[in-house]
Amino acid sequence: MRVSPSMARVICGALAILDVGLGGGALLAPGLYMGMVHPEAPGDPVYLLRRTGALWLMFALFQAIAFLRGPREPGWFLGVGVLRLVEVPADMVYLATAPGLSLFGTLAIGGAPPLNLLVGLLLVSAGRKNNPNLNNGGNPK
Repeated sequence: MRVSPSMARVICGALAILDVGLGGGALLAPGLYMGMVHPEAPGDPVYLLRRTGALWLMFALFQAIAFLRGPREPGWFLGVGVLRLVEVPADMVYLATAPGLSLFGTLAIGGAPPLNLLVGLLLVSAGRKNNPNLNNGGNPK
């Protein structure tokens, strides 16, 4: 897959905005998130949601850095791509084991693995393609 630095930048910018929304919502309004995604979840797992919110905000930070620096330093695209690929199995386990999911939650979480796989592979490709150190067997020129 071939991705230009400008397209990788757009992907990172969109992901950063998404994760700021998810992370900020999870930390600042966990009840709203739980009501939308897990309306019938037993117990009160808000503490886990807050932890996840902090992770989403860190994703947003790295994606914002890649958005700003990626065209000059393509290793940032590679790093964000790897982060997104890490989410694929995590979201599959989440979907398979999370109790009380709403229809919205099922669709949103079910759509996350293919989306993360796609953007992860695109960003890894962009990071590798545009990084002279990786295109030379890892040996600097």
